[in-house]
Amino acid sequence: MCAKKPSDKPSYLTEEGLYEILSSKYGANSIIRQYKIGRKKIDFFIPKINTLIEFEGAHHYQKRSQIDRDLAVHEAVMESGHRMVHIPYFVQTRFVLPFYFGEFNLKEFTVDPELLKYPNGFIDKNCVRPIDFSVDGWFRFIYEVSNYPTPIREEIHLTMTDDENSLYDMFWSGGNMTDGEVYLQYDDLEWLCGCQFG
Repeated sequence: MCAKKPSDKPSYLTEEGLYEILSSKYGANSIIRQYKIGRKKIDFFIPKINTLIEFEGAHHYQKRSQIDRDLAVHEAVMESGHRMVHIPYFVQTRFVLPFYFGEFNLKEFTVDPELLKYPNGFIDKNCVRPIDFSVDGWFRFIYEVSNYPTPIREEIHLTMTDDENSLYDMFWSGGNMTDGEVYLQYDDLEWLCGCQFG
């Protein structure tokens, strides 16, 4: 996860920052934190839109055990009849509401307008970079990014090193790999097909 630096420069999206964004949109009293489904805890639940939200820090891309846990949580949520949204740490405030919640009047709901200037991707040098993702994390990352609008994908790629972009291309076979081919290489990640990324 990205450490917050003591400066006026905007920070990466954090779980607390995501809570502020959601509170500004839905009201703090409308959000249940650490909501339990069975023995699983999910970061946020907003009953009025029947949506559970998991903030995905860097460890969601580094550890197989965490990806397995995410699979179990996702399956439990789907079985309960709720919508599940996964929001990764490398997207920024200005992207959260329009992409994940269909809200296009950003300024009304943005907690700190300065964050609108902070691009998506891997800008803060304190953040875990894709080069540090596990193989499992790379497939997850590629699937998520492939679901973003082109300008957002390009923003993210511009913040990646040449080595990271080469790895991305290797995993994605130069951009020509279909979802099915990704799953054939790592079929445990087929669950991503049911995830809500927008």
